[in-house]
This record gives sequence, structure tokens and C-alpha cells, in this order.
Amino acid sequence: MRHIPDYYFLPRRSMLANIAIYGSCIVGGIGAGMLTEIWINKKVQEDGNGVLWEFDK
Repeated sequence: MRHIPDYYFLPRRSMLANIAIYGSCIVGGIGAGMLTEIWINKKVQEDGNGVLWEFDK
């Protein structure tokens, strides 16, 4: 007799639900990256010389 894994019987989401969930995660990651880039550009403009962190102080 074959052994069937337990996860085989778990309910599965529809394709539309999977696209919505994973799509929102991808869009959230892209948005977070854009906000980080804006923050870095703002820091560079404020400092003027392009150094974000100085380790020798």
C-alpha cells in the first residue's frame, strides 16, 4: 500500500487567489525598494558629498 503525504489533502487556493497573494507581495517589495531608494537619494542630497555613513567618527 502506498503512503500518501498529509499535505496532499490540504485545501488548495484558486489560481486567482494565488496571483492576488503573490502579486501583492511582489508589489509590496517593489514599493519598499522604491521608498528605500528615495530615502537614500534624499540623504545624499542633504549631505552633499554622497557619503551615507562615516565610520571614523
